[in-house]
Amino acid sequence: MKEKLAVWFGGVGFIIWYILSVLFFMVPIWATGLPILVMILLAALIYYTDMLGAVLTVAVYIYSFIKVIHSPFSFFSIVYFIVLLIYVIFFFIPALLNLILTWRSRHS
Repeated sequence: MKEKLAVWFGGVGFIIWYILSVLFFMVPIWATGLPILVMILLAALIYYTDMLGAVLTVAVYIYSFIKVIHSPFSFFSIVYFIVLLIYVIFFFIPALLNLILTWRSRHS
């Protein structure tokens, strides 16, 4: 996706990519409503650990989804749902399909 943005928008595409990366990374963590130090620790664990980070990312998205559903409707909730939709379509579904296909090929 970074390369597509760079082709479409040139150098500005890289800036757009980094803004989107921070948005995808911080919106679900911010939506949890946890204390700042816990959010910083959670962000560090997600960013610096591979397998644990992937599991924590899914857990944070699920927990933040529950928190956003129970909170009043606002601009932030719209942004959150857009980020969640893009995450599910471009990251979660392909990873889940890859996991299922790998499991089926090993057990068939």
